[in-house]
Amino acid sequence: MKKRMLVLLVAVSMIMMTACSSATESTEVETSEEETSTTEATTTTEETTEESIEETSESSIETTVPPEASPELVSAAYKKYLNTLENNSDDIGQYNWLPRYADQEESAVITQTENLNVALCDCSHDGLKEMFFMAQSSYDCASLYIYSYNPDSDLAALYLNLVYIDRQDSEHRYLIGLNYNGDLVVYLNDEDLMRETYSLYSYNSETNNMTEVLNAMIMYDRDEIYYRLGITEVSEEEFLEVRDEIMGGLTTIILYNNFITEDLPVDITSLPCEAMDYDQLHDILESEI
Repeated sequence: MKKRMLVLLVAVSMIMMTACSSATESTEVETSEEETSTTEATTTTEETTEESIEETSESSIETTVPPEASPELVSAAYKKYLNTLENNSDDIGQYNWLPRYADQEESAVITQTENLNVALCDCSHDGLKEMFFMAQSSYDCASLYIYSYNPDSDLAALYLNLVYIDRQDSEHRYLIGLNYNGDLVVYLNDEDLMRETYSLYSYNSETNNMTEVLNAMIMYDRDEIYYRLGITEVSEEEFLEVRDEIMGGLTTIILYNNFITEDLPVDITSLPCEAMDYDQLHDILESEI
């Protein structure tokens, strides 16, 4: 009798151990499945987030496309431009030292063998191109001139906070361009004043003029280097952040000179350039009137 009871207890114990083992295995399988499901969900979420970030980043740098100006508006504007161009032909012609330095700067990434000192480009975001030209403003200096047309206010000169941009017999560097928002990017390297300036100008429709919205400058004074944002002295890191913000959006070159080198924080060799010579611009304006 006792032997039978002992056998029965052993059998029951074995059955219980088997049941517990099965339950444990089932729990482990379920836990493993849950962990796998959670991992897959997390991975999917991360991938979706990365894709969203990429899409947002790409959409944030899309080029702004302005509306197309009517033929009547273009004709009226170009008639005014042509008259202004002809009235300034002598001064534009006197700015003739661009090709002179074509072979002097071996590190130049783009060079001119002609006087490509005029252009048409829209910086007012209305679909009508403004007229740009460089012209001699004194015996050895050249300045930038920008003209815009509005049927309500007629022809208007747009001004930047600049006295002159280029100087004869001096290694001045300049580049005028357009960014993806249609704002003006201006790079100047003034060897005389030993400073390098990066500026961003936006068109203000209320004042019908250009407003400087960003300005980053580096100044050299013997063994010292100073960094400024506007008139505020800042660290090198702060300067570089704003400089890269200004130059990073560059999409089009409008005007430049032969001393532009690889020192710029952006590759400009593949960018489209709107610069042309006086006769080319004259023919374009005449053809649209």
